[in-house]
Amino acid sequence: MRVRLDEDTLKRIAEMTRAEYFNAGTAAELTKVYQTLNTRLVLERKNTEITVFFAAIAAFLEQQERQRFLDQIARAARERGGEDPIAVAEEALAAGNEALDLAERGVQQARAPYRAKRRKR
Repeated sequence: MRVRLDEDTLKRIAEMTRAEYFNAGTAAELTKVYQTLNTRLVLERKNTEITVFFAAIAAFLEQQERQRFLDQIARAARERGGEDPIAVAEEALAAGNEALDLAERGVQQARAPYRAKRRKR
């Protein structure tokens, strides 16, 4: 079954999309079209800046962690019989900072050679 193409519409589509319309009725004409396309196709490499996406993810995760921390403070304040959440937060921050300091010192000690502390007499 042979179907007639609406070449005018195809040409208008090609023009609107800044493309080119080719009519190939035979295998030889189709080969010629492919050879013409091979000389026209150009690959373009484009670098895309993606650090903004990582920054957005980091900001989102930081906000989630902050909300989790605030929820824990509120829960701890309720468990302590309605104690002031700010006092609970200050206590939690002090404990968190102490743990962070210990962790940082542990990392530094792991990098440095072990030295025993001298006892005072």
